[in-house]
Amino acid sequence: MSMMKKMIAFLTALTCMSALAALPTSAKEFNFSYMDWTFEETVKGSVIAYTTPELFSGLIVETDGTTLTEEMLGKFEEVREVLTYEKYIEDGYYHKRIFNVNPENTAFVLTINDASTELLTTLGRELSMEFDCIKNVHLAELSERVHVSPFNMFHVVLKDDATELNDTLIPEFTGYIIDASVNPIMVVANYQLNNEMNEKYTSYELLCYYTEKGKELEEKYPDIFLHVKPCFAIPVSDSQEFGISTDSVWTSAGDSNSDGAVDASDAANVLTIAAQNGTGAAIKATAADDVNADGAVNAADAAAVLCYAAAKGTGADVSWVDILRR
Repeated sequence: MSMMKKMIAFLTALTCMSALAALPTSAKEFNFSYMDWTFEETVKGSVIAYTTPELFSGLIVETDGTTLTEEMLGKFEEVREVLTYEKYIEDGYYHKRIFNVNPENTAFVLTINDASTELLTTLGRELSMEFDCIKNVHLAELSERVHVSPFNMFHVVLKDDATELNDTLIPEFTGYIIDASVNPIMVVANYQLNNEMNEKYTSYELLCYYTEKGKELEEKYPDIFLHVKPCFAIPVSDSQEFGISTDSVWTSAGDSNSDGAVDASDAANVLTIAAQNGTGAAIKATAADDVNADGAVNAADAAAVLCYAAAKGTGADVSWVDILRR
């Protein structure tokens, strides 16, 4: 390595260490992600970053203590990976994952590629009916909301890796140290500029500055930059939120009229759909009507809805699995 590269690497590390020194003493990690974050300012000018809640591509499965394995679930080709609940929440790449529901039983997380609500619901019901050891299966909605600490630096991805990035090519990078030895490239404010920026801006203002400046550079130099993003760190701590709101795969089952209850009127609706399908209508099966998750709405579903409604009407503590296995 040349003397100049060694000096750049040293100064880059020094600048990063200076920035990290201002963070809490708990574990700290850089966020190099290009996901779409929304930033919110706290009363003291610090930053909270969060993402829009999205359907989690997987299921949370509670058992009676039985260990679920990939071998056990081999016939269910949609399942990509099976992890214990504890392992999954500890495996967050940038921080610890935290679910906003605590399973009452032994729990596992099943990850599934590109799964829709319909596929997950169907798979969850199939699993419940396949294995006596499964007590509940949850759909999940994933969101992130964490405290972050911005740095005086950009992460840069070039359209052409052969481009030699410098402040002659990009005058806006004057006062910054460009470290092209890493990928993505780090463009870090030098010691003087770093101090000036920290004195001038709050953490939130700093992040806004680098976010907007990055967009400006992408627009001004479209032939050079693929991404110019701000760099920030997420200190890992239990106080941060990695929330998942959950719903059982059976929540909508049987509620054909969507009034929040399962009763005789729902059974009548399902029976009507089954009759129409019997004449060739081919009405699409929904999670509410296709309670046994066999891909069709028919008399078996109507009968199950009626039995479930009747049992609940007497105050019996029955589940859909109990009804469907009779």
